[in-house]
Amino acid sequence: MLTMDEIKKTFQKYDADGNGYISYDEAHQVLHEELGFNQEKTKKLISIYDRNGDGKLSYEEFIWFYWKIQEKKDELKKMFRDRK
Repeated sequence: MLTMDEIKKTFQKYDADGNGYISYDEAHQVLHEELGFNQEKTKKLISIYDRNGDGKLSYEEFIWFYWKIQEKKDELKKMFRDRK
């Protein structure tokens, strides 16, 4: 289970320019490295969690976004474990 402290530290890590938002480029870098996302998948996921439509994720939007990413990572890990 993720804690709010872990989420906040992760937000700060991925907010490379420190402006308080996760841009598309910052999100794509993470999604590509962590889950192998292409640009289209990143755009789709960002659009789901960018509730105000400004093209970036605020901290509040990032909480839901990151929660979903962690679920996806856990699903992938489970799939690989179950194949053994």
